[in-house]
Amino acid sequence: WNLPKYLVAVGMILLLLEGQLTRNQHLAQHDALTGLPNRRLFQDRISRAVERARQRNACMAMLAIDLDGFKQVNDTMGHHVGDEVLQHVADLFIARLRRVDTLARTGGDEFSVVLEGPITRHEAAGVASALRQLLEAPLTVAGQTMQIGASIGVAVFPDDAQTPESLCILADGRMYTAKRNGGGAVQVS
Repeated sequence: WNLPKYLVAVGMILLLLEGQLTRNQHLAQHDALTGLPNRRLFQDRISRAVERARQRNACMAMLAIDLDGFKQVNDTMGHHVGDEVLQHVADLFIARLRRVDTLARTGGDEFSVVLEGPITRHEAAGVASALRQLLEAPLTVAGQTMQIGASIGVAVFPDDAQTPESLCILADGRMYTAKRNGGGAVQVS
């Protein structure tokens, strides 16, 4: 064996393995369709945000978002169009949020947002309303025009809940209340 060639080969293999490990870590924490953080990474981000808010004696907020009318898009136009809608919505939302905030895809047509503090309930409701308003105009995707909306639940730490889990449960509950009341609304209490 030629030692220099052997060392080069081992080095190349290690670089390939390192690259594969990095790709696998990204895939384990991000949604493959939108590239957004997935539920696992979202749970980590909200836990850290709650801890930072607790240390600073500040507020932070969580938004639970469910798309209204998305099932109809999938059922009538196909899942490929639904996928493009999800990607488009993710792009719209991410462009509206601050860099310190986290937007995650946490379910089929569900998104979650961590709004880093300090933030008031009124400011969080304003962000939620702005995201909802982004979907008021019809979307044109894959040459087809459609109308979807969003039902959004807002929960604020520490006023509404003391733990990341209870914050998520409360925001989800409020989002489902908005949905039951006809959708296309922001529910803050």
